[in-house]
This record gives sequence, structure tokens and C-alpha cells, in this order.
Amino acid sequence: MKASIIFLVLMAFGIPGLKAHTFFQQFDKPSYYKILKSGNITEVNNEISLIDASTLKNKDAFIGALIMKKADLLKVPKEKLKTFKEGATKLETVLRADTSNVEYRFLRLIIQEHAPKVVKYNKNISEDAAFIKKNYKELSPEVQKILIDYSQTSKAIKPQDFS
Repeated sequence: MKASIIFLVLMAFGIPGLKAHTFFQQFDKPSYYKILKSGNITEVNNEISLIDASTLKNKDAFIGALIMKKADLLKVPKEKLKTFKEGATKLETVLRADTSNVEYRFLRLIIQEHAPKVVKYNKNISEDAAFIKKNYKELSPEVQKILIDYSQTSKAIKPQDFS
């Protein structure tokens, strides 16, 4: 009992090197996409843990994309490839089960546009871009804003596609 109280106090006031809010935080899409765009390995791992512990439906799509992002941050080529394939398997499994989900297609588009050519993960760019353009309105306003921000630097989708 005493140990749990001490733990809660430490979590409330913070432990150096440990983000207290991570344990109590809910899935936050703007934070997720920020980490997917430019997170470091610690942020990526923390977000994977957060999502994995959540009750989010089809969380493997979000985790898979983060694992592929993590692969880009690793140093050893063999580990990079192994990690990328692990993430791709998770994302593709969810996509096969739910091909009409616009956000999952958006996740795949982001990864495909940034994946190294050597992994050959770029076969659905045109298809995903067309699907996203057609079904953009199905996304939540929060994700629509993220998509429009992303489209400013994308080669496959442009801001004018959504006006």
C-alpha cells in the first residue's frame, strides 16, 4: 500500500528521465502524428507502449506505422529492415481487414512516401492518394487538419485536392 502511494506521488511530481503523464495519457492524434513525423526513438517507443496499452480499435495500424518510423531511426541495416517489415506486417494486416478506412490509408501513404526505395514499400501511393482525396470528408476534423498540413510537403496529395 505504501509503495503504491509513493509511486503515485512520484508519478504526479515526476521522476527524472520518466514522463509521468505517459501512464495516464489517452491516445492523442496530433501528438501521434507529430511523433510519426519527427519523433526520436524514445518518443516512438513511448507512443507504441501507450497505444499498445490502450483499448483503441485496430491499434496495430498505428503501432505498425510507428514501428516503421522506428526502423528509420535505427543504426544497424539488418535491424532496420527487420523492424520495418514487422511494422509493415502490422499495418498491412489491419488494412486487409478494413480497406475502406481513410486514416489507415493515410498512415500507409505517409510511410510509403518516406520509405527508402530498397524496401520496395511504395506500390500503393497512387491508389492511396486517390482514395484519400475521394474520402477525405470521412476523417475527423482533427485528422483532416493533420492531412492538409501533411499535403503541403507531399508529392502525392496537395492542399488544393481538399478544397
